[in-house]
Amino acid sequence: MLTQLFCRLPRPLRIVVATSFALLAIAQPAHGAPAKFDVPAQPALAAVQLFGQQAGVEVLYSAADLQARTASAVKGELEPLTALQSLLAGTGLGAQQTGPSRFVVLAAPDGRPGSIEGVVRRADSSQGVENARIIVTGTGRSVVADPRGRFLITDVPAGMHTLDITAEKMVNTQLTDVTVNPSRRTLVSAIEMPAQKEGVVQMAPYVASEKRRDGVLALEALEVTEGRPKAFTTANLDLPRTRDDSLPFTTFSSAEIQASGSPGLQDFLQNRLAQNFNSDIPSELDGLGNNPTLRMSRVNLRGWGETETVFLLNGRRMVPQYQGTEIDSSNATPNLQGIPIGSVERIEILSSAAGAIYGANATGGVINIITRLDYHGGQLSFNFESPSDVFAPRRGVDLTYNRPIPFGFTLRVSAGYSASDPLRSRDRADVSIERWRGLVVERDPTRLLSRTIGAPSGATPNIRTVTTVATAGLFGPGTANFTSVPAGSNGRVGLSAYAPGVYNLALSEGESGSALQAKDSRIGVEAIDTVFNLGLDRKLGENWRLSLDYRYSQNDGVGSTPAAFNFILAGPFGATPRVPAAAPSNPFGQNVFVNLIDPKTNRPELNNDPLNTVTELTGTLRGRLGEWRGYLDFNYARNRSILPSEQFFEPYGGWTNAFLNGTYNPFVDPRVTPFAAPSFYENYIALRGILDSATRHYQAGFKASGPLFRLPTGLVELTAGVEWTRSDRYYSRTFQQFQDAATGEPRIPTGGTTSVNTALIAIDNPVRQFVFDNYAVYAETAVPVLSEKQRVPLVRSLEFTLAGRLADEERNGFTAAGVPVEYRSQPYLYSAGAKHIVFEGVTLRASRSIGFKPPTLAQVTESALPTTPFPNAVTDPRRNQTQTLAANQYRTGGNPDLDPESTRSDNIGLILNPKWLRGLRLSVDYIRSVRDNAISGIAPQAAIDLEADLPGRITRGAPDGHPSGVGPITFVDARGVNFRQISSKSLDLSAEHTLRDVRGGNLILTLTATRNFSYKVQATASSTADEQVGNPLASAAQQLEWNGNAQARWEGRRYTFGWSGRYFDDILARPTDYALQGSDRAEWAINHDLFVGYRFTGAGRWSHLLDGTSLTFGVRNVLDRAPRFWAASADRGIAPFDSLAGRTIWLQLRRNF
Repeated sequence: MLTQLFCRLPRPLRIVVATSFALLAIAQPAHGAPAKFDVPAQPALAAVQLFGQQAGVEVLYSAADLQARTASAVKGELEPLTALQSLLAGTGLGAQQTGPSRFVVLAAPDGRPGSIEGVVRRADSSQGVENARIIVTGTGRSVVADPRGRFLITDVPAGMHTLDITAEKMVNTQLTDVTVNPSRRTLVSAIEMPAQKEGVVQMAPYVASEKRRDGVLALEALEVTEGRPKAFTTANLDLPRTRDDSLPFTTFSSAEIQASGSPGLQDFLQNRLAQNFNSDIPSELDGLGNNPTLRMSRVNLRGWGETETVFLLNGRRMVPQYQGTEIDSSNATPNLQGIPIGSVERIEILSSAAGAIYGANATGGVINIITRLDYHGGQLSFNFESPSDVFAPRRGVDLTYNRPIPFGFTLRVSAGYSASDPLRSRDRADVSIERWRGLVVERDPTRLLSRTIGAPSGATPNIRTVTTVATAGLFGPGTANFTSVPAGSNGRVGLSAYAPGVYNLALSEGESGSALQAKDSRIGVEAIDTVFNLGLDRKLGENWRLSLDYRYSQNDGVGSTPAAFNFILAGPFGATPRVPAAAPSNPFGQNVFVNLIDPKTNRPELNNDPLNTVTELTGTLRGRLGEWRGYLDFNYARNRSILPSEQFFEPYGGWTNAFLNGTYNPFVDPRVTPFAAPSFYENYIALRGILDSATRHYQAGFKASGPLFRLPTGLVELTAGVEWTRSDRYYSRTFQQFQDAATGEPRIPTGGTTSVNTALIAIDNPVRQFVFDNYAVYAETAVPVLSEKQRVPLVRSLEFTLAGRLADEERNGFTAAGVPVEYRSQPYLYSAGAKHIVFEGVTLRASRSIGFKPPTLAQVTESALPTTPFPNAVTDPRRNQTQTLAANQYRTGGNPDLDPESTRSDNIGLILNPKWLRGLRLSVDYIRSVRDNAISGIAPQAAIDLEADLPGRITRGAPDGHPSGVGPITFVDARGVNFRQISSKSLDLSAEHTLRDVRGGNLILTLTATRNFSYKVQATASSTADEQVGNPLASAAQQLEWNGNAQARWEGRRYTFGWSGRYFDDILARPTDYALQGSDRAEWAINHDLFVGYRFTGAGRWSHLLDGTSLTFGVRNVLDRAPRFWAASADRGIAPFDSLAGRTIWLQLRRNF
C-alpha cells in the first residue's frame, strides 16, 4: 500500500521523500575511534566530570565538544594535568592548566587562532550598546561593537581569555573564562553592561563569568565544527562560505555596504565588485521607460555576460524576471531593486563557474545576498542623494524589525521605498552630446557635415536633399545639399534666409525619450521601487525551527514617448514620409528630408510606464537530528511584467496631407512658432502596444549536512540534497494596434491595405506559454587529508572538497504559430578543490569547477523554410562562383540538436596572513575559464565558407563536370551551432589590513583588483582565436585589462571617516575614430569618494531620542571628474563605464531600536 501511495506522488515529491529517507538513514552521530586504557572507559562528558570531583579541581569544557566521544580510563597516582591528558587521549581533544586548580578542555592545540563573537547589551533594557570596545586581555586584540552591540574579534590565540568591555556612560565590565579553540568561532552569551549612576565613580569593574553549570560553555546560534561553521544554523540555506575556501569567494560585510553609501545593490556591485565588467550605468538607461530589465541586475562577471550569473537570496535562487515576448530569447535575470540595501547582512560572490553547487547558468559566477533575519530589534534608515549642481534626487526609507510575539513566535517585518528623479539632458549636455557635436565640427566634420550623412536633429529642423549626388543641391545644382531652418523663422521666410551647408546642432526644447537631443530628455527612468516582507519564526522543540515568509516587491517606471521625426520615406503614405515639393511651406521646390523634434507629440494620454511585481511565499523547516543538520524548503513566486509602448504615429489623414494642406509646417523655429495648431495634436492615430506576461515559479528542496566518519586527520562531512525548480509562464500577451487616439477604437493609418504597416494593425497573442523544469541531486563534501598530526614537512593541513550534481532539465514551449517546442538536457557537473595550509599565515588553494547553460527556447526553435530567399546570391568558394539560392534552399533560426553550453573554470590561489603583521590579509587568484561549445548563430554565407568545419550543413548535387569536382549547392543548413570556443584568463588581487588603536580607533585599508590577461573567441576549430583584451574592435566589457577599487576607513567611538577610489581603465578606440577621439583611447581615470559618519551616544536630555542613531554624509566623485569623451557614442558621447551624475552628495540617517 505504501509503495502504491509513493508511486502516486508527483515526481518532485517522490525525489524529495526518497532522498530524505536515504539521508536520514545515515544521519547518525559519528563516534570517535575507541582505544585501550587501564581503567574502564566511559563517555567523555561523564569522565571529565568524575575527574574534576576526584582531583578536587575545576574543569571548564564544552558539552558539545565532549558529546559522541569516549574517554580513556585513568588509574594510578598521576599529576592532574597528566591524568587529564591521558583521559582525553584519542578523542581529538586536549587539556590546558590555566590556574593552580583550574583546567580547560579544548580541541587539540595546533597554534591556529580562533575568534570570539557576541553582543553587548544594556542590562536595564537589553538594547545593544553601540561603540562598546571589547578587548581580549593580554593579546592586543580589540574591536568596537556595531550599532546593535554586535562584535566579532578574529585572530584570537587559542586558550582561556578575559574580555574587558568599556563604553561611555556604562560600567566597565569583564567577562572571564572565555575559551577559544584553534580555528573555531566561540559565541559568548550576551554581555550585559550596567549603566553608570550619576555622581558615582566606578572603582572596580563589573565581573561576569562565561562558566555555566557543570562546566558547560553555552554556545548560541552559530556552531563551529573542525574550524568550519555548521550548516543551516542561520537563515542562509547555502553552506557558510568564506574568502579562505578552496573556491575563490569574495565577501562584503554590512559595514562595507553601509560605508559605500550606495542607494541600491546594483550600484554597490557596479562600483565595488572588481570582477564586474558591466559597462553600463543601469540607473542612467531607459529614458523611454519601456524596458525595466535594464536596471534590474546588470552584473557582468569577467565580461562573460549578464545572464551567466546566478543570484541567490539567503541561499535560495532568486526569481528570474521574464518579459512578455512570445518565446524566451535569453536566460532571465532577477530583480535586485526588490532588496532594500539596508537589510543586507553580507554578500558572498564566486566569480567562476560553479554549476555543480548552484546548478544551471552558473557559468560566470554566483552572488549570494544574505539578509538580516536571525536577530531581535529594529532599524530605520533614510537615504538621500543628488548631484551637487542640480536637484535630481534619489531617496529611500528602509525598515527592518524583529521581535518575539505570543505563542512562541518571532515576527519579522521589513519594508523599503525608494524613488528617483533622473537627470535631464540639459543638465549634462556640456559633457555629453554638445561636447561630442562640438568636437565633431572641430576634428571630423565629415561625420555630420557631409552630403551622404543623414541630417541630425537640432533646436530647429535640419534639412537635406533626397539624393546625395554631387550635382544635387538645395540652392541649385552643385550647391550645398543640407541646411537648417533659420533661428526665429515663422515658416514664411525665403530661400535666401537659409545658410547653405549649416546644420543646427543645438538641443531642441522639450523631451524626446532617451535620445539626448532634446533638453528635457531623461538620463534614466523616473522610478519608484517598493518592497514589503513579513515573516514568522517558530521554534519546534530545541532543535527545529519553522519559518514562513511573505514578500512583495513592485517596480514602477515613468517613461516618455519618442518625439523625434525623421521624414525620409519615399512613399507618401509611410510613417514618416519626406516633405513634398508641393507643400506650400517648402521653399526649396523639391522633395526634401526633414529631421525635427516635436515635443508636443508627447501627449499626456500616451503611456510608457512599465510595471513589474513579484509576490513570494516561502516555508522552511530547518534543524538538527543528532549531529546532522538540514532543511526542507518550498518557495512559490509569481512575477507580472507589463511593458506598455505608445506613440504619436500620424495625424488624421497622414503626414503628407498635413504638409500639403499646410496644417503642419516643418520649416519653422518651434521656439518661436509652433509646428501646428493645438487642435492638430488632438486628432491623431496612436500606435499602442503592450508586452504583458505572468510567470509562476516553484522551488522545493531538501538538504542535510553532517559528519560521515572521523579520519585521523579530522572529521569528514557530507552535505547532500535534492532540488526541483519550475518556471511556468502561464500567461503572455503581445498586443500592438493602431488606434484613434480620441476613441481608442482601431483605425487604419493612411495608405490603407497597401501600407507596409497593415501587418501591425492588430497583433494580439494572448497565450504564449513555456514551462521549465529542473530536477537535481547534489552532494558536497570536505575531506581532511593531512593535518599537523602527520608531521609532513610544509603541510600544516590539506583538505579536499568535492561536489557533484546530476540534473535533468526540461524546457517546453510554443512557437508564435502554436507549434510545441521541447528540449531536454541531463548534465553531470562536478567541482573539486584543495586547500593547503603550508604553515601559519600561508595558504594555497586550487579548484576546478564546471558550469552549464542550456540553450534558450528561441535557440532550439526551428523556423519555417523561407518563401523568399535571403540573401539572393551566395558565393561558393569551392566552385569559385556565385549562385542564387532558390526558395526553400536554406534554413536559419533555432536548432533542436544544440547542446548546452559548458564552461570549465580552473583556479589556483595564494592567501597570506603574515604572523609578523597582524591584521593583514593578501590573496592572489589566477582563474582560467574555457567554453568549448558556445552556441552561435550563423549566416548562410558563413555556413558555406565553413563547410569543412560544419560537416553535413552543406548539401550538394552530383558532380556536373565543374573543374572543382564538386556539384552545386542544393541546400544550406544555417541553423544555430555549437562551435565557438571562448576562453578567459584573469588574476584577482585582494589586500586588507586592519590597524588597531590608531588614534583611538581602527583603520581598515582594502584593495581589490582584477587583471584580465586574455579573453579569446574562436569561431571554429580551424580558425584563429581573436583576442578581445586590448582589442579596439572588441566590446568595452571584454577589452579592459584592469578593474579595481580601494578604500580606507577609520572607525572610532563616535566618528567614522572614509575614502574610496575606483579605477577606470583605458578604453581603446577603433582606428576609424582616432581623428575624432583625438588619440587612440579614452585615458584611464580615478573617481574619489569621501564620507564622514557620526554615532550619537545619547548624552543629555535627548538621550532617549538619540541612542542608536547614526548620521553619515558623503560625496561621490568629490573632484567632479567629467565623463571621458568617446567618439563612438554619437547619442551620449561618453566612454563606457562612466557616469553622467558628476559630483553627488549623499546622506544616510539610521536609527537602531
